[in-house]
Amino acid sequence: EYSFEIHPSYEPKHRWILPVQVSGPFSFTLLAIWTIPHADSGSYVQPLMEALETYTRLHDEATVVWAGDFNANFRFDTSARRPKFSDFVAALGQRDIHSLYHQERNCEHGNEEEKTFYMYHSVEKGHHIDYHFASRKVRALPHKMTVGSHETWSKLSDHVPLITDISTAS
Repeated sequence: EYSFEIHPSYEPKHRWILPVQVSGPFSFTLLAIWTIPHADSGSYVQPLMEALETYTRLHDEATVVWAGDFNANFRFDTSARRPKFSDFVAALGQRDIHSLYHQERNCEHGNEEEKTFYMYHSVEKGHHIDYHFASRKVRALPHKMTVGSHETWSKLSDHVPLITDISTAS
């Protein structure tokens, strides 16, 4: 029922942040995320901030979901590091785009109980760095979020799946 195509606004300088037009019974723009360190600063957040600026128009025109591996968490924010992940989350918030996980789990950023990434596959080195941020129209739909278990996924990846099932049935 759904089709996917690269959004015409795609800017190749944001190589690992891809806008995808999702068309079907519920259409929206997905920004598929995999952040890598910025070439100049080494920051994982700077590419997010730059993409947010580039794709600002999308937030005014469409229902938007930012989803993927952000490689960031409020716990990684330090006074010396700029921009901070909290700056990015605040900038999304100004556009009324918020984390589905934090809405559903009723927790603050940095206080996530479930981990989505395990450095070197180690259960002792777990962090929550994968997110689904969504605009109001998506957040208002009934949804259920599932986080995969380290035990099930550790032999396949250092990440576990973060899945949001959204009901679009009337």
